[in-house]
Order: sequence, then C-alpha cells, then structure tokens
Amino acid sequence: MTLTAKNLNLAKGFKKSWVTVRINNRKMKIIRVRNSGANLSVVTSFAYGKWARNNYNVSLSYKNKVKKSWQKGVKSGDGIITIY
Repeated sequence: MTLTAKNLNLAKGFKKSWVTVRINNRKMKIIRVRNSGANLSVVTSFAYGKWARNNYNVSLSYKNKVKKSWQKGVKSGDGIITIY
C-alpha cells in the first residue's frame, strides 16, 4: 500500500528509518520511502486479512534533519482506509 503526504519539504538524504506509519495504532513495516520535491511517498506492507470490516485511521510520523538540528512532525487522517 502506498501513502502519499503532500507539502512536506524534507531533506534530500531522507531515510526510511526516519518515518513510522501507524494504522489504527498498529505500527506497519515500511518497504520503501521516496522523496520527490514537496511530496513523500511511503510504501508499507499491510496484511489486512484478519482485520474487521471498518474504517481505520492513518498516522505518519517523521523526523527531518535541518542543518544540525532535528524537526519532527505528524500527518494523520481519520477514516482513510476502509476494509469491506
């Protein structure tokens, strides 16, 4: 599953260990992170076979290196994923 966060100005050497994705407070494994301009694309492995039919919240936490300091942020959304 690919998640895209827009309008994030992140460093060019952005690493996948700097990102965490949680779906309904469950941490997902990150496969790949791509940073293109102001957009961040995160590919996660999401096995939803045993999950109940419902709407789920998504939270994307990141940290970014700005010169010699760190900047942290969170993008989240309610009801982003629906399982039928």
